[in-house]
Parts: sequence; C-alpha cells; structure tokens
Amino acid sequence: MYVFKAWSDAACLPKAAAATYTERYVKEVYMGPADPSTSSYAINTSMPTPATFAWLTPAQKQRAQALNTIFENGVLKVDYGYAQNLGDGRGITFGRAGFCTGTGDGLLVVKEYTAAEPNNILAKYLPALQAIENKRGNSLSADVTGLNGFIQAVAKAAKDPAFRKAQDDVNDLLYYDPSQVVASALGIEHALTKGQLMDSWINHGSYPVGDPSYPDSANALIDFTNELMGGSPADGVNEEDWLRAYLDRRWYVLASNDKTWAESVGRVRVYQGLVNAGAWELDKPIELKQGCCGASGVCAKTTSYYSTRGWDYGTYRIK
Repeated sequence: MYVFKAWSDAACLPKAAAATYTERYVKEVYMGPADPSTSSYAINTSMPTPATFAWLTPAQKQRAQALNTIFENGVLKVDYGYAQNLGDGRGITFGRAGFCTGTGDGLLVVKEYTAAEPNNILAKYLPALQAIENKRGNSLSADVTGLNGFIQAVAKAAKDPAFRKAQDDVNDLLYYDPSQVVASALGIEHALTKGQLMDSWINHGSYPVGDPSYPDSANALIDFTNELMGGSPADGVNEEDWLRAYLDRRWYVLASNDKTWAESVGRVRVYQGLVNAGAWELDKPIELKQGCCGASGVCAKTTSYYSTRGWDYGTYRIK
C-alpha cells in the first residue's frame, strides 16, 4: 500500500521539529521537481465521459462543494458575494469558487450574468474585464484598471438569483464537469477522489502541455501520479493508493511554490485526513475540527460522521 510521504501534524510537533518540517519534506522526503509532460500515461482531458460513469450524487456533490467553499471563502455556506484583491497577481478574487478578474474565469461569470440580465450592476465592468483578458495572454494578471467599485458591486449582485446561477453554471462548466470527465477517463470510482479532483481543478486549473502554468496544473498532477504509479485505476492501479500519491504530489507542488500557493496546503491535509478516516464515498456528514488530532489526522472514530483536523480553516460540520 502507498503510504503518505508528505504527512505529519506539524503544528503538534515540538517547536524545533515543526520549524524544519516543510523544508525537510520538500527537499528530502518527496520526489522533487519533475516534468509531468514526459509521462507515458498522460491523460486526455477532452476524453468523453462513458455513459456508465457514476457522477457524484447531489449529497456527495454538496459535501465536496462545501469543503471547497470552506477552502475558498472560510465559510460553510456558499458565499456568492465574496470579493477581495488578495495581492496574489490574479486581480480581484470573487464568488463561490474564487473566480478572478486576472485569470479569465471572472470575465466568463460576468458575461454569463449579463446574458441573463443585461442591465445588471456588473455589466459596466465588461469592457475593463475584456481589456485585461486581451492583454494577459497566457499569463495571470494583477491589473485592476477600470474595476473601481467592482468589489462592492459583487456584494450587491449576490442578492440576484441570476448572478448566483451564473456562478454555479461557470463553476460546473470550468471545474466540476471537466474534472469528472477526467475522473471517468482515469477509472475513478470513489466519491472522495472525484471531489478531490474537482477541488484541484478549482485550485490549480487545467492547462495544456507547454503552457507556462502546466507544471502546477491539475492535469500535470495527474500525469505525474500516473507515471509514478505505473498508470491510473483504469490501468488496474489501486485507486486508494493512486489518490494517496496524487495528494502527496499536490502537497509538494503547493508547498514548494509561492506564498499564496503554500497557504493552500491545508486543503490537501484535510483530504489526507479524510482518506485516513475512510471517507471514500462522502456518504456521511463531515466534521472539521480545530486543533491537534494525532498522527492520522482523524479526530474521532465514529460510525455517524467522518472527523478530521480542520487545519487553518477551523471547525465546521458539513451535513
């Protein structure tokens, strides 16, 4: 069985050990940089979904999306009105899935909203958003020219069901649907793996080989993991082992990247804890608990819900 390499409750270690934890795992324990594009098992992200593929049930999808909402917005309820310039080179981050004005998905949300409600409060920002998109090429953009008042306008627009629907639709179009198409191609069966892939698509994005963002992308994580494991579950690789290796690689990419990315390692830790808790089908409520939970990250052993450490996100109960 594949055992997590990048795993320890660092906050519960003695201070001296905790201080060297991240550096030790990045430099010594895990595999180091590699070019996933050379994988013999690179996945085709446009592969059609077989009719036999089991999409997440509404309850499973709700739990996976609730986890993502905690990671993105620090709240349990989907926050359609969240908007902030995080100073991370992506412009203004907003909405349920952390759409950004400097990555293209924010523009799609406003376009979708305007198609449904032409006179909405955000429509006036379309020329500025399009100008940012035209300039950025294949790079991220921190440019917020022409977006004065956008943050406040998002908060007001969140009261409009059409704006909330636009966010839901773009979230599915860009992140949920593509991640599940790839899950099908990989032969994924467990709901936890499918939910993790959706979170990866939101957090890392998907980019073609050769794109500057490819090495940190969700599909590059898959390519690397397939090469490491000698294939995917579709090739006969044990899915639970495959997900453990995938989470290790995702942890490495986040931890060894810039500060903004490194701050996201907690979302991988939560999924690692859910693996250790056996939450493979997302079929019961989930408890994230603040504080130390021992070596496995499992905070309570119970048959009524799954319990794992909430890391930097705090304490939550997902029904």
